[in-house]
Amino acid sequence: MTSLSLSNPMFGRRAALAAFDAACALCLAALASLALAPPAWAYVDPSVMTYTIQALAGVAVALSTVAGVLMRRTRRKLVRALGIDENRNKEVEPAVRRLDAQGRPVGGPVPAAAPEAGRARRRAGGAGAPEGASLPFHRPGWATRLALSLAVSAFVVFTVMIVAPAELVAGNEESLLFGLAEVWPVLIAPALIVCAALTAVLTVMRGRLFNLALLLLFGFGAACYVQVLFLNTGLPSADGQAVTWSNYTTITLVSLAVWIAVVVGPWALSRLNVKLVQSVAAGLALALIVVQGAGVASLFVDMANKSPQGEEAKANSYAITRTGLNTVSPKKNLIVFILDGFDTKQDLIPALKTDPHMLDEMTGFTWYQNSSPTLTPTREALPTMLSGDIPSPDKGFFRDDTTYTNTTYLADLKKAGYGIGLYSDTLNGSARGLFEHTVNGLPKNEASEAHDRAASKAKINENGTRKILLECALYRDLPWALKPTFWFYTDDINNAMVTREERPHADAAQTRNGHAVLDRLEPDPTPYSLNDKKYYDDLRAHKLALLDDGSAGAMRFIHLLGPHFPNTLDENVQEQGSTTRQQQARASMKIVSEYIRQLKEMGLYDNATIIITADHGYRSESNFAVLNGQMEMSPIMLVKQAGTAEQSAAPMKVSQNPVDTSDVMPTLVSTVEGLDRTNYAPDMEHRTDPDRVRHFYFCTKDANLDEIGFQEMKIKGDALDFSNWSSTGMVYSYKDSTWKQLEGTQEFQDDWLSKLYNYQ
Repeated sequence: MTSLSLSNPMFGRRAALAAFDAACALCLAALASLALAPPAWAYVDPSVMTYTIQALAGVAVALSTVAGVLMRRTRRKLVRALGIDENRNKEVEPAVRRLDAQGRPVGGPVPAAAPEAGRARRRAGGAGAPEGASLPFHRPGWATRLALSLAVSAFVVFTVMIVAPAELVAGNEESLLFGLAEVWPVLIAPALIVCAALTAVLTVMRGRLFNLALLLLFGFGAACYVQVLFLNTGLPSADGQAVTWSNYTTITLVSLAVWIAVVVGPWALSRLNVKLVQSVAAGLALALIVVQGAGVASLFVDMANKSPQGEEAKANSYAITRTGLNTVSPKKNLIVFILDGFDTKQDLIPALKTDPHMLDEMTGFTWYQNSSPTLTPTREALPTMLSGDIPSPDKGFFRDDTTYTNTTYLADLKKAGYGIGLYSDTLNGSARGLFEHTVNGLPKNEASEAHDRAASKAKINENGTRKILLECALYRDLPWALKPTFWFYTDDINNAMVTREERPHADAAQTRNGHAVLDRLEPDPTPYSLNDKKYYDDLRAHKLALLDDGSAGAMRFIHLLGPHFPNTLDENVQEQGSTTRQQQARASMKIVSEYIRQLKEMGLYDNATIIITADHGYRSESNFAVLNGQMEMSPIMLVKQAGTAEQSAAPMKVSQNPVDTSDVMPTLVSTVEGLDRTNYAPDMEHRTDPDRVRHFYFCTKDANLDEIGFQEMKIKGDALDFSNWSSTGMVYSYKDSTWKQLEGTQEFQDDWLSKLYNYQ
């Protein structure tokens, strides 16, 4: 044994190598210390931040890989330059020698393999082979196959079944009935099952079949990742508008070409070196899991770190439930049906030509044909309808949180003893002055045991949620050529998420004419969502119930899908997959007619005030295509006031009074006794001035279908004649957060006015 002295040259070489190792470790530690930098607080849109985190994580993984390779190769060259034998004092396998036919070692170096043999060696992933030898295809052992299969399967499942649904839900929680906190537990079990199944199937494969399946699966996952990051520009949103897919031909072809390259590419490259390509695929799969995992983790961190302001807002927020939906008062009823997008000229007039008896049940009604909208889209139209508050350039802002507190219709009705139910998944549960007046607003932070028991019943439909979120994920992740198959509407998600319990008024002690009589309101914590078929079936199966709880009356505001896209109902309210707009319009009228028929059956029709209207006309936003050359927008307006039996049985009348959707609440409460109407606007019956000027604020979008704001239009005269519509030049710009007068400017012509005519 030899001793190591400081004068020994080998000691200096070893010391130099140790110094290099220490320097590398110091560099890595310095990089890691950057994670301890103090955070900078700022609001960033969650959907944008998720992709940013993924991109940064990808850069980090790539740079760390490069740094590791660079340090390792530099160290190897340093070892050679210093003449250090790292195998010294180690047991090393002897050199491999060729054997002759008798098994004896053959002297001399191993001859270089021929080019053909080299190619075969590379295809097989081998390291060395004699010239002319025929190497078998690379066949990894079962343990290696298991590891490779698990890495690739986990990557694909994580990308499609975890990342996509989580990002979709987190980015759209305001539009959905359930958020990430409720959804993520539903996703885990099926993802693990699918991952295990894919891993098992791949592992039992061998040879070329294993290589093909493994690399095609990896290519599919990689293509999904590339699609989301780079190829989803201009992807149509789930806003209910019919998508003209022919407008996306270029991106469809580009994405298809990219998909073919990414999916088939790894398998094609494996012909050069199977083992290397399989290893790289597994490594990239794991790296992309880390990258995407960072983005998903940020969603949960954001969910956990709710600000005090956010918790305070939640304390004043309400869940919009179905409580009291199909209950009516034995005294007086105020009923409003909102049939989304039901247009006078586009829908009602043609439907009556097809079915002249469609409105026969609506005796005692007045049809206000000269009806105009006030705002679009629905999220802006409904607040104006319930409050009468119309945005105005005079206010200096578009809308603030005083919409429902500036007027007192709902508060006055509650003071008068009316039970108020507002049923729409578009209304804002956090708006001041709205759901605190209702019977169906369930406080989200309610601590009482009664509400806790009720809230616990509002369970998520696990199977429905998994199915719809997988469809949404495939819509997002697949190439453009396949997106139409998985296109969805926001209400499709909400309807699939909700567990709907059959509630046949179990607490009813008695019945009247086949209708249950209740002495108290039955809580139904199921979130309300637009599902006309389900609503109609429940109405027919369980009927309206009489709520005799001592209240002065009932007010019900019921939002249905109406003829709004997607059109899936026929005129008999039966699901047909795909129907026409007119068929679905007739279906919605059949639903309302059934409601009215039951009111008559209960003897409550005469003393009921009923308004059947729409939030807006057909073309609610600038990107909606013009149909039949119709530029004007006219929501239907059918009104029945409470009156005598004779008045309620009279045939429908027609009025040309100039009305709009801001007149709904003044008209609804016009016959309610005991209200101070000093500050109320006139009802529709008294809107007799033919020169009344009405204003409409048209939601306008740019070429990318992003909303840019609202442009003001003026209607004077018959709203069904577009010559009576004119633009004032006044716009509210989201970009500037202010009202601007742009009449006569090029900006107004290019960015605003042209949007009225672009889609003819």
